[in-house]
Amino acid sequence: MKKTLLSAVAVLALLAPHSARAQEAQEQKAPQIKPMLVVSVRSYKQLIVDLNTLGEISDMPGLGLALNQLINQFTQGQGIPGLDKDKPLGLAVSANGFEFQVLGFLPIKKLDDFMELVGQFSSDVEKQDDGTYEVSLGDLPLPIPVETLYFKQHGDWTYVSILPSLNNLPDDPSALLDDLDEQYHVAARIYFSNIPELFRQMAVQQLKTGVEQGLAGNIPGGPKVKAEVEVEAEKGKVEVEAEVEVERSSNTAEMARRQVEAISSLLNDTAELTIGWKLDASTKRGLIDLVMVQTDEAAKRGGGLLSQVSEEVTTEFSGFVQEKATIAANVSLPLGDAEIAQFKQSLDELEEHLLDRISGISQLGEESQDLAEDFFDEIFEAAEETVDSGKVDLGFSVMGKGPFTIFGGVYVKDGNRINQLLERFVSLVEDELGFFGIDRSTIEKPRVKLYSTWVPIPGGETGDQLAELFGDNLELVFGTGEHAFYLGLGEGSIELVKGAIEASALAADKKTTPVQATVAVGPLLKLLASSLEKTETGEDRPLLSMMNLDLEEISENLEEGKDRVFVTVKPVRNGVHTHIELEEGLIKTLGSLLMTLGTAGVPGLNGGF
Repeated sequence: MKKTLLSAVAVLALLAPHSARAQEAQEQKAPQIKPMLVVSVRSYKQLIVDLNTLGEISDMPGLGLALNQLINQFTQGQGIPGLDKDKPLGLAVSANGFEFQVLGFLPIKKLDDFMELVGQFSSDVEKQDDGTYEVSLGDLPLPIPVETLYFKQHGDWTYVSILPSLNNLPDDPSALLDDLDEQYHVAARIYFSNIPELFRQMAVQQLKTGVEQGLAGNIPGGPKVKAEVEVEAEKGKVEVEAEVEVERSSNTAEMARRQVEAISSLLNDTAELTIGWKLDASTKRGLIDLVMVQTDEAAKRGGGLLSQVSEEVTTEFSGFVQEKATIAANVSLPLGDAEIAQFKQSLDELEEHLLDRISGISQLGEESQDLAEDFFDEIFEAAEETVDSGKVDLGFSVMGKGPFTIFGGVYVKDGNRINQLLERFVSLVEDELGFFGIDRSTIEKPRVKLYSTWVPIPGGETGDQLAELFGDNLELVFGTGEHAFYLGLGEGSIELVKGAIEASALAADKKTTPVQATVAVGPLLKLLASSLEKTETGEDRPLLSMMNLDLEEISENLEEGKDRVFVTVKPVRNGVHTHIELEEGLIKTLGSLLMTLGTAGVPGLNGGF
């Protein structure tokens, strides 16, 4: 027993120094501040690589070399003294009581030499007794609302702050980045949990106050507002100042308040939000990640969209996602109580708006209006029944580059009920309007009933816009399955809908991500350019004119290259990870826009490349 005790003491004696050293190392490695926000840049070397890759894609080789030349030009060939081009740089924002602290860090280990360089551009550089440099920015061309910066070296790092006190600096500030610099080339992370409760509550309260003040003048019973009103008088129309009560439905007010509560929950239940970017030189794609994570308490409580996302899901509409589509998306998610309530509130708003429009159609007789209102009443009842089931499953594609064809399918709780409503609608059209141009067809497996017809596009400005979107004659398809509603708009939609239904049935058990989407940007920019051209002149678009942007030319260049954006959403522990990829054509356009901005006289870019 005595030997055993002595052996244990000896082992503890040997382990104690090691344990103390490990604890000391851990304390040195841990950040000494709890940041609310960190921003990370992997390294100066990676920045040069990214610029060179961007230049190669954009047919402007040597962008990285151009930056080096620009720096050498400003520094008279000195470069940046003491800069370690392999280490990260960044900043951390924290709170000390009511005061925000912004701490930047640079991998510069020769601060005196660097300040000598800075002194060539600022006439006011002063070194304090503790080694801190105070630099006035009054005569420097920097677009930041700060008059003075403070620099101090600690180890191999230079720290920068807007406050003169630079004490208790971490030995290795890269620990603050929590490996962001390893994962991304440029990244930012917000730590909501580190934002003081006072600041969070102040933000929520200000938001609530603003919403309530906005609603006070826009709901029945609220204060009246003064306005210029045109009234009839004996000598003609005259303008007088009068009090006007602007009404807004109570549903709108309730929705606004729900949105405020959702933002409040976001601030209180979110632990952190990360945004990261990197440029893949091998695939020439830009990669963007958006990661949102809940607190452990919120995750245990459940509810909210972050809690609803599953690792793998199945969908009944995979066949509606076409590889060559201009836009394609598939969403398969369960709904929590909060989402169900929000969806139902939106449906109530939509129904109220639609019924108001129907009651305002003077061409409809009283009997026809009653029939229409009853019909849409049942449609919205069926929609609410679907929402109450707590499930979202849909897939759709937009084909073409203009005119477009849109087709898709969405889960409904009771497809048979929807089909009965459609049959009533078709019969009403045939009996009341005498229109018998609606064809009926069926698909046996799965059992689906489809209706299709051609709708002529009317004349006028609205008709021209519809013709540009869908062609001169609009093919319309709608139908139902046991738990599905299908819709098609545009030429060839009946065949596309049928093919997608059959393909979906063959892949019913296929695993997929909760959300996936693809967007081809070129055709959409072309459509936007056409819309702007028809509604505004170039002089009415000062931002586009100032930057010398030609959306149509950009869209044509994109259509020649790879112009797609890919989006997927997957769960992570207590949260959701949204991943976005930009194809080479979009990266090329980004490089071209940088050049365009440079020629527009943006400081730091004009003539720089």
